[in-house]
Amino acid sequence: MSLFGGLQQERDQRLIKAGNQPKRKRDPQEEAERLSRTIFVGNLVPETQRKSLRKLFSSYGEVETVRLRSVTLHPESKKPRAAAIKAGDLMQGHSLHAYIVFTEAPAAVAALQHNMQLVAGRHIRVDLAAAQGGAAAVKYNPARSVFVGNLGFDVQDESLITFFNARTSDATLQQPVTAVRVVRDAASGVGKGFAFVEFQTKAAALAARDCDGQKLEGRPLRIMRASHATKGGAKAGASAVVLGKSHKAAAGPSSSRPGHKQRPFFAQPDASTPSWQGGKGPKGQGPSRAAKRPAVQARKAKQQAARSRRA
Repeated sequence: MSLFGGLQQERDQRLIKAGNQPKRKRDPQEEAERLSRTIFVGNLVPETQRKSLRKLFSSYGEVETVRLRSVTLHPESKKPRAAAIKAGDLMQGHSLHAYIVFTEAPAAVAALQHNMQLVAGRHIRVDLAAAQGGAAAVKYNPARSVFVGNLGFDVQDESLITFFNARTSDATLQQPVTAVRVVRDAASGVGKGFAFVEFQTKAAALAARDCDGQKLEGRPLRIMRASHATKGGAKAGASAVVLGKSHKAAAGPSSSRPGHKQRPFFAQPDASTPSWQGGKGPKGQGPSRAAKRPAVQARKAKQQAARSRRA
């Protein structure tokens, strides 16, 4: 028996003695079944307790477990993580999210009607949990979504929800926003300056794009469409978000002239390009040596001048 196997067996025996059953790793089928009974809840206030969430969602069915995630500690806290959370040494203004597992899958589906309901002064995000990715893996409909850039690093989901609800609602749609995801640093919880916002209708998403240039917390927003595409560079079957116009900069210089052919940002060298710039000679003959690097040319000229003086 390996050392690891012996340690694991010893740990399991201690758990049995204490009256607890050792955890068993679930197989893929069990994991998929459990995932179908799990919901993701986002934009919760930092003080949220498991008890309050269990009570809130028990109206949709029996709750099996509640797990809190993305708890950001106060940077000046010197306590261990568990003790700091218990003492309430948390970053104020930040949000956390939770995963709630029901005993039956229909209860998870029924709980989706709680999406964007006010809880402790915030519109919470409720969605079915997605495999391997948590908040980042929650499904967004690109046809009803926008990309929002030039955000402050301390921007909160609630600010974006309030901003867009006020500017895209009408007589038939009072709360157009269905989801907000501010992209944050995993360790610190600080925003990276951009976000994605999803709406109930395509018309609301178009109205949101008309807000391009309007200010939020003193910063003019950059708003554009968000689209889904599968790229060869991503893993097979994985979806990559393409941020509309923003990819023009990555693709290289562009022009609006009819018939203008874009050059790739990293132009491919040819035989006319000097070898010191990455040029290539004719096929099978290796790099071209028609032109020397400027530094080499200067050194050769200096050596030639010295030989001429000696002669």
